[in-house]
Amino acid sequence: RKAGVSEEVFTEVRELPFDSSRKRMSSIRKTTDGLMVYTKGSPESVLGSATHMRLGTQVVPLTDALRAEFLATHVARAEQAYRNLAYASRSIHQDEAKKGTIDTIESGLILEGLVSMVDPLRETVPDAMRAARAAHIAVNIVTGDFAPTALAIAKKAELVGPDGTLVVISGEELQAMSDDDVVRHVLRGGTIFSRVSPEDK
Repeated sequence: RKAGVSEEVFTEVRELPFDSSRKRMSSIRKTTDGLMVYTKGSPESVLGSATHMRLGTQVVPLTDALRAEFLATHVARAEQAYRNLAYASRSIHQDEAKKGTIDTIESGLILEGLVSMVDPLRETVPDAMRAARAAHIAVNIVTGDFAPTALAIAKKAELVGPDGTLVVISGEELQAMSDDDVVRHVLRGGTIFSRVSPEDK
């Protein structure tokens, strides 16, 4: 609505719910142009399932150069503390819509674009972080956010003091760590666990 896009309501035929392993979800809907798959999720995940991209009114093959440009935009916005969602779509036949697997349905997608949102910090957060440090309380971040987004938020929140060091650990790195290493990072403070699964949270 903010972007001036007209709202249309299409009946949902099937939903492929979000899960933390594929980092996306899809909805199959009846539209005036037939059945369509609409997918949203992390930019890396949606990009990996797309073969084409919409540029204006044209749909073009998703080249390596276009992929790199899209990812660069995603990272640049994340570094400004934006949370990004990628959107994609494609037409689908009725049989595939009813019986197709998640992998087949979420393939050959047309990348539609990137939506970036800001969830501003409360003004009191930096003061709270300074108070926590003064009380020798170690504070960390555990989030599903993309690492550059989480890092930008940690800096704005003043998770560590001017002389402190922020450490970013991805969900994949966390999976490979021993419990002792996890505890060491947690007790140290200033650690950002990013793209973490709900189970690991």
